[in-house]
Amino acid sequence: MEKLKVDSELLKELVTAACKTAFRHRGSDHEPYVLGQLEATANMAYVLAAGNGNDELELLCQQLALDALDRFTDICGEVRPGSPRSNLTSSP
Repeated sequence: MEKLKVDSELLKELVTAACKTAFRHRGSDHEPYVLGQLEATANMAYVLAAGNGNDELELLCQQLALDALDRFTDICGEVRPGSPRSNLTSSP
């Protein structure tokens, strides 16, 4: 399988723009939707960046996706299975 040439700077700009959009919608009725977009964008950028030698971008994408999921959990009250919060809310 051939490697895909990736412009890491453009990917970083893409996830940064998605993050800024999510912050602009914080507290709005559209926030859950925008958080989903942020998570999807960060995951897509991670897949493109993985294995291309830009560990910083890979970590940024992973962190943004996790942050989006955690914020979604905070505002929607849902707990992801396997998350640290699921251990706090599950009964013994």
